[in-house]
This record gives sequence, structure tokens and C-alpha cells, in this order.
Amino acid sequence: MVVEYDLDAVDRLQEEFEVIAFGLFRNGRLSGSEAVKDRRVRAWCGVSLTVLSITWYLLQSFGGLKEGATMERFLWALNMLQQYPTEENGASRCGGVDEGTWSTWVWYFIDEVSYLENDVILWVNRFIGDVGNDCLLSADGVDFLTRGRKLDSGQPDKDYFSQKFNKPAYRYEIATNIRSSYICWIAGPYLPGVYNDLQIFRMGLRDKLDVGEKVEADDGYIAEREKCKCPHSMRTREDQRRMRGRLRMRQEKLNRLLKNFHTLDVPFRHGASKHGSCVHAICVLVQLTMEQGEELFDMREYHDNMSDNQVAQLYGI
Repeated sequence: MVVEYDLDAVDRLQEEFEVIAFGLFRNGRLSGSEAVKDRRVRAWCGVSLTVLSITWYLLQSFGGLKEGATMERFLWALNMLQQYPTEENGASRCGGVDEGTWSTWVWYFIDEVSYLENDVILWVNRFIGDVGNDCLLSADGVDFLTRGRKLDSGQPDKDYFSQKFNKPAYRYEIATNIRSSYICWIAGPYLPGVYNDLQIFRMGLRDKLDVGEKVEADDGYIAEREKCKCPHSMRTREDQRRMRGRLRMRQEKLNRLLKNFHTLDVPFRHGASKHGSCVHAICVLVQLTMEQGEELFDMREYHDNMSDNQVAQLYGI
């Protein structure tokens, strides 16, 4: 199920946002080709003019924005997600506004975008492109850096410790449709020193799956052999390892798209609740971007009954 919107309205919004964005971040100078303008908008906001216009349209359609929620203040929030400045730098970059005003509206809009998850990140979308495979989704735990916390004793709080980074982090589980570019599940934040990937899977995603349905996952999930296909599981076909390797690369590609937003690529300075809002908001933005043609690479060869050699002969992969 793809989100529907008024194309004419989105086109008009793009024109408005172009003027506002270049007025805010470039003193009104609109010079340069369309490709240069697009590159600059993405550098400021993390997404294209089209995607930020669609997001604004959805906010107006579903959210019912409060008084004072302007298009310019919406751009403050996208700039925050993309560049993660301090309050002082963010307020200065956005026209020298009051730091408290900047912070209030930034977090208001990040929360509002994260709420769009209910309309954009849909569980039913795992069936798009379904050809009868028992796995419709690939799932993975992904960690994002945060600042460390200390106990009253002065020792680091090991609950935040991520073995993936050897540093403090928050952990999420994200599942995406294997045969199309749709994020279908997000869970988190969790503390990586408390919950491993398997425990997180058992607390939510496992019980969402239909009878007989499984997910593709890495070996961290291998104990759930009835619900997961893992690279070194005894039930994994030897002649499908290349296909499954490509699938894991695809999942990592999604993780990199999320971390293109600087907020998720540096130690997070705020608390868990705000981090959760940022991750869910960024997943919404990435999903809308993929729906505009910037998809993950194609996995049309994924099929329960095809071997790597058959895939190579049929698709040249």
C-alpha cells in the first residue's frame, strides 16, 4: 500500500519550498542548475524537494499541525536531522532565531514526522511482490551511537555498551520487504547491553509473523530456526548462499541510508525518547524517498526454489 497524495499540490509545494529553503540557507540565491539545487537541498535537509514536499503534504493531511507550524520551521527540523547541530549553531544557521524557539519547533516537527510511521511504514506492505516464499522480510538489529552514561559510582553504565561499536549506543530492529523497497517494521530503542538481537525479535516481530512465515536474518537469530533463515543454519540450502549474501548486503545498504542523516552517524546528545523520534522520523523520510524511485537494489531473484546457478542463468547475477 503506497501513500496517496495530490501531485499538483506537491508540485506547488516544491516551488514554495525551493524559495524558502534557499532564502533560509543561502540568502535567497537560487543560482545553479537543477542538479546543483537538488544537491544543496539534500545537503541541508537530507531529502529532495519532492520528498520534503510530500512529507509536508502528509503532515497537513494526517497531522493537523498546530498554530505557528510553518514551512520554514519544518525545514529547521529536517536540517537538524541531516546535520545535527548544537542548539547554538542550529539557531544561528536558521536566521539567528532564539535558541529556545528553534529547539521547540525542531522537536515538535521531528515528533510529527515520526507519527507518520502509522501511515507510511505498513506491516501489510510485506506482501508487495509476494510470490509465495516463506520469507517476506529480512530483519536486522542496527545500533546507533549515543553518549555514554555513568552510574552513581562513576563507572560507565554497561547497559548502553554495544559490542558492534565497543561504544555506547541504542539498538533497533528493522525489517524490510525482500522483493520491494518497503520498510515494514521498526522496533526500538533498546539498550544493547541488555537486549541482543534475538531477544528483541522474540519480544515483538516473532509474534507478528503468520503461521509458517519466516524472516531472513543473520546468525544472531539462529536459535529461532522455526521463524528465521540464517546463513549457517542447518536448514539453509548450500546452493543459495550467494543469493542470501546479496540480501544481507541489501539490508546493510538500508542501514547506510539511515546513517546518511548525521543524527544517526554521531554520538547522540539527547535522551532515548528523542532518539526514538529521530529514528522513526528518518525511516519515514527514507521510505518516502524509496517510493520516489531511489530504491534498494533489486532482489527479484529471491525465491525459495531457485539455486544460485539458476539465478545466474536467469538473471545474470
